[in-house]
Amino acid sequence: MYRRSDVIPQVESNSLVNDSGNSDVDVTVNVETTALAYALACFYYADGRLDKKQYETMLGEMDRQFEKRGLRTSRPAEDTTPHPRPFWLL
Repeated sequence: MYRRSDVIPQVESNSLVNDSGNSDVDVTVNVETTALAYALACFYYADGRLDKKQYETMLGEMDRQFEKRGLRTSRPAEDTTPHPRPFWLL
């Protein structure tokens, strides 16, 4: 009777994998969702899920959170005076 190793030769594939140019790659993907957050706030307000006070509170809180994380908003960070929002955001 034949042994399996006699019929099917052992093949070392380490050199094929190790020296093939493949490498371990770490990929970081950052998805900017700031515009989506503002669009969702506008949608909730237009749909009637938020009243004007809730909407303005939501926008103000988003501005503060985005500025805190170093993201730009429609207002400069050092500007603390209230600015009227465009008519389509009210």
